[in-house]
Amino acid sequence: MTSIFNDDQVFKNKEVCNVGLAGKTIGIFFVSFSELGSITHMPLMKKFFKNKDDFGLHDFEIVIASLDENESDYNLLIDESDAGWYYLEYQNPLIKELYEKYNVDQLPALVVVRFNGDIVTKNGVPDIVTAYSLFDGWI
Repeated sequence: MTSIFNDDQVFKNKEVCNVGLAGKTIGIFFVSFSELGSITHMPLMKKFFKNKDDFGLHDFEIVIASLDENESDYNLLIDESDAGWYYLEYQNPLIKELYEKYNVDQLPALVVVRFNGDIVTKNGVPDIVTAYSLFDGWI
């Protein structure tokens, strides 16, 4: 199965790390440090990711696709995420390509795809917000 990511495009802990995505369902998290919504949703996204196994999502990973226009904001975003997520390098052309391919119209957005790029849902953020508003305190 072919990945939507090349072997040298995905990082984790400042090292190239595409191998951990093989065969997984991937949430491409389109965010920007300068967008208030991106930052306000970060704690909930971290909570969701920490508890993903409770939802039966053992083979789910998040890849940050930052749309920040300056590198210092990008670095702040990557540092803030600090949840064991993968990320695309600053201004990687693939970010814009994926943004257009999946027709993202607002930030933050979590587009959930199969390893090969087939869409599972484009409503990842609203789905997570809804799940936690329904089941807040259960986990």
